Amino acid sequence: MELSVFLLLFLLTGLLLLLARSHPQAHGRLPPGPRPLPFFGNLLQMDRRDLLKFLLKLRDKYGDVFTVYVGPRPVVMLCSIEAIREALVDQPEVFSGRGQVAIIEQVFQGYGVLFSNGKRWKTLRQFSLATMRDFGMGKRSVEQLIQEEAQCLVEELRKSQGELQDVTFFFYTITANIICSFLFGKRFAYRDPEFQNLLDRLYQSVVLMSSFSSQVFEFFSDILKHFPGTHRQIYRNMQEVKAFIGRSVEKHKETLDPSAPRDFIDAYLVHMEKEKSDPNSEFHQHNLIITALSLFLAGTETTSTTLRCGFLFLLKYPHITERIHREIDQVIGSHQTPSLDDRAKMPYTNAVIHEIQRFGDILPTGGPHMVTENTQFRGYIIPKGTEVFPILSSALHDPRYFEKPDTFNPDHFLDANGTLKKIEAFIPFSLGKRICLGEGIARAELFLFFTTILQNFSVASPVASEDIDITSQDSGVVKLPATYQIRFLGLEGSQTGNMELSVFLLLFLLTGLLLLLARSHPQAHGRLPPGPRPLPFFGNLLQMDRRDLLKFLLKLRDKYGDVFTVYVGPRPVVMLCSIEAIREALVDQPEAFSGRGQVAIIEQVFQGYGVLFSNGKRWKTLRQFSLATMRDFGMGKRSVEQLIQEEAQCLVEELRKSQGELQDVTFFFYTITANIICSFLLGKRFAYRDPEFQKLLDWLYQSVVLTSSFSSQMFEFFSDILKHFPGTHRQVYRNLQEVKAFIGRSVEKHRETLDPSAPRDFIDAYLVHMEKEKSDPNSEFHQHNLIITALSLFLAGTETTSTTLRCGFLFLLKYPHITERIHREIDQVIGSHRPPALDDRAKMPYTDAVIHEIQRFGDILPMSGPHMVTKDTQFREYIIPKGTKVFPILSSALHDPRYFEKPDTFNPDHFLDANGTLKKIEAFIPFSLGKRICLGEGIARAELFLFFTTILQNFSVASPVASEDIDITSQDSGVVKLPATYQIRFLSR
Repeated sequence: MELSVFLLLFLLTGLLLLLARSHPQAHGRLPPGPRPLPFFGNLLQMDRRDLLKFLLKLRDKYGDVFTVYVGPRPVVMLCSIEAIREALVDQPEVFSGRGQVAIIEQVFQGYGVLFSNGKRWKTLRQFSLATMRDFGMGKRSVEQLIQEEAQCLVEELRKSQGELQDVTFFFYTITANIICSFLFGKRFAYRDPEFQNLLDRLYQSVVLMSSFSSQVFEFFSDILKHFPGTHRQIYRNMQEVKAFIGRSVEKHKETLDPSAPRDFIDAYLVHMEKEKSDPNSEFHQHNLIITALSLFLAGTETTSTTLRCGFLFLLKYPHITERIHREIDQVIGSHQTPSLDDRAKMPYTNAVIHEIQRFGDILPTGGPHMVTENTQFRGYIIPKGTEVFPILSSALHDPRYFEKPDTFNPDHFLDANGTLKKIEAFIPFSLGKRICLGEGIARAELFLFFTTILQNFSVASPVASEDIDITSQDSGVVKLPATYQIRFLGLEGSQTGNMELSVFLLLFLLTGLLLLLARSHPQAHGRLPPGPRPLPFFGNLLQMDRRDLLKFLLKLRDKYGDVFTVYVGPRPVVMLCSIEAIREALVDQPEAFSGRGQVAIIEQVFQGYGVLFSNGKRWKTLRQFSLATMRDFGMGKRSVEQLIQEEAQCLVEELRKSQGELQDVTFFFYTITANIICSFLLGKRFAYRDPEFQKLLDWLYQSVVLTSSFSSQMFEFFSDILKHFPGTHRQVYRNLQEVKAFIGRSVEKHRETLDPSAPRDFIDAYLVHMEKEKSDPNSEFHQHNLIITALSLFLAGTETTSTTLRCGFLFLLKYPHITERIHREIDQVIGSHRPPALDDRAKMPYTDAVIHEIQRFGDILPMSGPHMVTKDTQFREYIIPKGTKVFPILSSALHDPRYFEKPDTFNPDHFLDANGTLKKIEAFIPFSLGKRICLGEGIARAELFLFFTTILQNFSVASPVASEDIDITSQDSGVVKLPATYQIRFLSR
């Protein structure tokens, strides 16, 4: 390509030389510099492989302010910290213009915040800075955004299992996700194909812009723009990015709430509307798209490249990496997430990051400035419109400030006491009015990404450190690090993910014959909380109210306090019966209370395998993998929204067929929630009448009903004996074995069509991981864990949400005035011509409050799932022995009169403040808390909002029973609360 460009250049310019009449004429009184040739300027004198070296030689000859001719155009170079500061700081206005970059001028054309000038630039910059502040960019709220993205990256890197990686993809993705959150109000899954195409276009463009042919284009763009070359590929790439932004703008317009802008695009559209009557306004769609492109480009490229440089330097200098690890261990440890507050306490790590920026020097010539008027500078007259380059590298490699400027040495930034010192010549973000808009964000990203990665991993190279080449691949203005391979090796004790699926069934009860086996009073080990005196063998069984176990437990709370012990047969179980007790255990001592207790009725199926009922290393490994894979396939994030919307529309079409006839919604709600989890697990959804799918759901539903029966509760008390006799446990086992067999057949089909380079769903991703670890005899990635994990996710992903939907529509039939108010809010916010979206939730506080109240009042898992302490644990003044089951009684929080004025009444106002705004309530914990919190909370919340609003957008609901006669009492026999069966009509609106 470069040869063809040169041949073309010489063919064209041979003729043009004949037209040359004289030396290029400089207007004004420009600084000195090498004598230019007609037309070519100083091109033929330049070192194409080291432009910076050429410029520094000119500085030695002509001083720190000199002129170079780029073709026929004079360009002034500022080549010292003093010259840069005198221009950009002492004369900020006149040096605040932005010079063109010819290779991308066709894309930007003087629009947007990056390449505009004059009033346009000032207006857009002021708006961009203000909007960044409004949305927390550069302030504390961006910290959490970066921390969350850093944890996503850690989980992604763990999957590599120490295999060699090219980090370009990872670092581009994480930095792009931060700016996307600001621009578009969303982050993207790492494997999202549209997002990856976007980043690929961006990366290609940056590489092409730093090529030699692009530099030649800068000299002769007026001629070369008419011929093929890299400029055309860059233009096509950037047009693709612009088109993506344009589509996002249109989506934002459809869902815009001017009173509650969600992101930069929303804020701009609101401002656009305010100024629509001003024909000279800079707030129009073209400026919006180009500004978003500018921020996306600037917010992604420089930080990701600095990260790439940084880890290359750390591979080269492992003693520096070791010292960072020691400082992280001393200041942060392995169980705390790095935060910006740690920066001041970590001078060495901070010095390393500064040195990475200095030595990496990725934009050595800065960006092109332009003087906005005829300007006197150091005895010279620089004509208006002349381009000026501040050579940042001349400051960053100044031996007066950095003892060994051409050596990577973090000590450059440390004083004699090991404290970080400020150096005047450290200007990686430039100076003056064109200083980097996102300096604060970039500095936060560099610190949090570096420390989070190094908190969790050591790094290794396949090449000996002394053989690693850290020479950049620059051809001139942009310095890109050489591509390299790196291993991320997990550190012992480093932080792992924390969250878990909340769906279980468990209960207590009995068998009469076995009194003969009683030997003695149950003996408590440790120093357990108080509770009712247990009988030998039976424990507290005979004192319990089998029809209202919850009422029995709340009575015990009144007598013994909010932490007490109940004996389930001979086994002590600790009950946590207030939001305070639950939080003190699950949040304040998360590791100790993170064990999972057995549920006897299904133990024969799970046997301690899978993500739901495992413990220890197995649970942490499977949970981490499940969370990461959920994120990869968009579950719990924006991409799942479309999946739910599509399923909701399928349901609407199915309900329309009923023509208002009475329906039992159990089937429908099981089907739609199962289809969402099937899309993730199996990569497919099922037709509503698919016979195999219906059998699957029937087995699942039967099992849930059976596990909440009285006989199953008896089984919990005496499973060691009753498992040898017929009972519901055997039917539950047979049902779940059928579901396992279905999953097993699906696994085999996946094996036959597996493409390891393109996993389609959870099963594929697991099989790929299984293959990677097949040589490890201790690996948790084997087929049995796969099948049981898939069963766990299928059970948890279907049952709770479908039951909440069933409760919800029963409550709406009971309280039609609430339904009418939801209809009004839907009509006002969404209307009837577009599907509901998650963005609507923030604008629909009443609907959101109703859904919260359905979860609170429905209270379908009042006792949550069984926890187990993983060691002898001191809790308050008690000692709970290792292995003891612990139940957080969620209902005690959800019905706490201190937080809910009328806890036993269905009232959405519980979640609304005096202004009708949704309020956050500490005691609202339907998904539990701590390390076993529901894995799928985000998915469940999205399903509830989108399914409720889509159904109510399209239908009113009616019951054959008068609302005052509808019974909303649950059918619970103890721990699991199922709504009564009911009939409902869906009447088209």
